[in-house]
Amino acid sequence: MTYFFGGTFDPPHAGHRAIVSHLLAASPKAKVIVMPAPMAPLRGAEKAFTYRQRFHLLRVMFADAIVSGLVTLSVLERRLPPPHYTINTLEALGKYCDEKPVLVIGGDQAEKLPRWHRYTDIALAYRFVIFSRQGSAISNLPNLRYEQITDFSCDESSTAVRDQLMALGPEARFAAALAIAEAVR
Repeated sequence: MTYFFGGTFDPPHAGHRAIVSHLLAASPKAKVIVMPAPMAPLRGAEKAFTYRQRFHLLRVMFADAIVSGLVTLSVLERRLPPPHYTINTLEALGKYCDEKPVLVIGGDQAEKLPRWHRYTDIALAYRFVIFSRQGSAISNLPNLRYEQITDFSCDESSTAVRDQLMALGPEARFAAALAIAEAVR
């Protein structure tokens, strides 16, 4: 089974690592494509890190899994013309995959799914794995085929980590994020 785990990863953190670890442990033949987005259409333009910095942090975080072939860190979405809608990325990815990937998202993103460009097309064509934080409920997702992971115990979020890091200067911010990526590796 191939999983597609996209997002801004601004910054990558222990929760992202835990999601990939969960997927690989649950399915011994699984492969995970991790793909940082240059820009997310439903988010503001402000970022804590550049695309290159986020890609580097992900490469550090998933180094062992990349070497073993379990994780592919992809630049495909960066090579696509904007806007970077998920449906465009999936259509481009289809040229390189033997099977349709299963989309992996957090519960916070699941709430935004109906606002995604061509949501209905995505919902009808792809399956999802949704990692929910404790106490969050998934509802009002018409046509969506999904598995909800509710026993996921990592409550870290990019927003919380980013807010803490934004208090630092740019160099210290990257150094701190790099330390996080190395620590959860």
